[in-house]
Amino acid sequence: MYLAMSMDGKTLENNVSQQFETAKYLLVVDTTSLSVSAIENCESFSAESLAQKVIDLNCEGIITGAISHPQAFEILADACITRFWGSGKTGMEALDLMKKRELKLIRTIDGTDGCGGDHNHQTEKTNHAELAMDLFRQGYNCSQAVLLAFSDECGLDFEMAAMLSSSFGAGMGRLREVCGAVTGMFMVAGVLYGYRDPQDQVGKTTHYQRIQDLAKQFEDKNQSIICRELLGLEAGKDSPVPERRTEAYYRNRPCEDLVGMAAAMMAAYIEGQKLHQQE
Repeated sequence: MYLAMSMDGKTLENNVSQQFETAKYLLVVDTTSLSVSAIENCESFSAESLAQKVIDLNCEGIITGAISHPQAFEILADACITRFWGSGKTGMEALDLMKKRELKLIRTIDGTDGCGGDHNHQTEKTNHAELAMDLFRQGYNCSQAVLLAFSDECGLDFEMAAMLSSSFGAGMGRLREVCGAVTGMFMVAGVLYGYRDPQDQVGKTTHYQRIQDLAKQFEDKNQSIICRELLGLEAGKDSPVPERRTEAYYRNRPCEDLVGMAAAMMAAYIEGQKLHQQE
């Protein structure tokens, strides 16, 4: 994974810049090998050009300070570049905190992770997708990535959520049945809206209808909810040994995009329920 960092200097020992637009250097870090390349004289770039440079360099995220320029923010958000707040820290400190999931996401142009107004609602939904895709890139399976992206909303401990969803990756333990991104979406729906009373026929019917609606939405976009069909595989279960997560792995399969899509669908559903309750 390649990560951009807006920096005051050209090494990871220097500080992350206070503002994206005023960075002196843009570092591109290979998070696997920690190899670094530096782009100098970033002050000469416009904010929009610098944001586009992040995309052109195939970076999947950026550690930066405030992104105050609206167009630059939109360019990064529309490209699903995950944005981490690292101002006040050295590059190495920020990378370490990111790996520990302790860096705040920049979800809105004012640097907060709240929401207010139509644009920020959309940004928050986008960031559930970004977070799920980032988790998948970290090595979590498809089902884990979706559930973990909503662990705060679900009131679930992160490690417990990871263990709970660990069986459903690759179509349920590499059986290539229902896509793990879909089952992750179903688990979120169950925690937030599921029924508790085993005798509640109305509650059961309502929830099963909800699950069928979510499944249809995913199927309408992808023609299937079955893992082997989505990947174009032959019938039958797969080896229990997972494939190595190489760049070719991510490039040659749709799983990362499907994870993001499922998370976006779930975020949109949650937002719709909130609006419905306000009516």
